[in-house]
Amino acid sequence: MERVVLEHGVSERLACRALDQHRSTQRKIPEPHGDEVRLTAEIIALAIQCVRYGYRRITKMLWSYDFVEDRTHNGRKYRMLNVIDELHANASRSASVFARRRGSSL
Repeated sequence: MERVVLEHGVSERLACRALDQHRSTQRKIPEPHGDEVRLTAEIIALAIQCVRYGYRRITKMLWSYDFVEDRTHNGRKYRMLNVIDELHANASRSASVFARRRGSSL
């Protein structure tokens, strides 16, 4: 937005109207959340390893989610969002299976 304002010498209001953006989107500078930087680094590392995958497939490799719905004892319905870190969950499962196999062979 700043580039449009500076290069074309127009007001922020006019630039927002031309780009079909609400002016309030220009007020707050987004700050990355705690795990966002780490997650972005992992996505980039996977993209370097698996060049053909693309970001959508890589993101699906990292996370899976599902809604679970149930009722309380008095009949009220509630929903929960379950999110699983697939990349690290698979690594920990593999490590535990390996440890069990090693332990059973002793």
